[in-house]
Amino acid sequence: MLSVIVADDHPAMRAGVIALLGADGGISVAAEASDGREAVALVAAHRPDVALLDLRMPVLDGVGATAEIVARHPGTRVLILTTYDTDADIERAVEAGAVGYLLKDTTREQGRSGTC
Repeated sequence: MLSVIVADDHPAMRAGVIALLGADGGISVAAEASDGREAVALVAAHRPDVALLDLRMPVLDGVGATAEIVARHPGTRVLILTTYDTDADIERAVEAGAVGYLLKDTTREQGRSGTC
């Protein structure tokens, strides 16, 4: 089973992502965070396979959290969650070690087909 931590500062968005992931029998949400600093701490505590991080969060943004997670926990893959695919910070997150990104308006069908 794939273990995931979800970090997003918007509670409704975070709950929706967790609900979508929970509907897949092969994914377990290990923990949830409301900012990047909390996400880094939860990765250390839970050692998930994937950290799904919002790009723009308080305390520590997705780019900073990505850099820390990749440096300290190379076994955890980081995916960025963002609103706009033209956001220049996506490139910074990939340079920091994120393996890719998902748009917040990606449908379940797009995600499964790999078209996002």
